[in-house]
Amino acid sequence: AVMMKGQTAYQMKGFAQVFCSKSCLLEKFPPSKATVKSCYYCFRDISQPLDLIMAVVDLKGTMKDFCSVSCLSFFKTNPSSMKTRHSLSSRFSTTSTQTFTSHCRTCKRTCSTPLEWTLDATIHKFCSSVCLETFCQDKLGACDYR
Repeated sequence: AVMMKGQTAYQMKGFAQVFCSKSCLLEKFPPSKATVKSCYYCFRDISQPLDLIMAVVDLKGTMKDFCSVSCLSFFKTNPSSMKTRHSLSSRFSTTSTQTFTSHCRTCKRTCSTPLEWTLDATIHKFCSSVCLETFCQDKLGACDYR
C-alpha cells in the first residue's frame, strides 16, 4: 500500500522499513514466542516475567537470571557453589522430554526436567541442585557427590 501524507507510519525498532499498519508490520516481523528463562543457580524455569531477577555475576558485568532472592543470595554468599552446581548437572541425568513431569523429592514441586539420583535401588527426582543438596544433607549427613 502507498503511504498518504499525514498517515500514521509503523516501524520496527532498529529497522529503516516503514509500514502502513500494525498488521503489515507484524506480517514482516511476526512476534516471536517468549523464551522460557531458567534460574542461573537452581535451573528452575521462570515462567512469570515478574519473578525474574537479573543480577551481575562477575567482574565483567555479565548479567544472569535468578528465580528468587534466595537463589541470588545463596549465589552471592557462596559463589564457589557454582562448581557444585555445574558438576551436578554433568553427573546426573535429566529427562529429555518436556512433556514428562514428576515431583521433586525435596520440595514436592512439579518439574519437567528433573535431576535423578539412585540411592538403594530407588530413583529419586529433584527439580534443582539445591533440592538435591538438601536431600543429601538431610538423608546422608554429608554431600560426597562433589
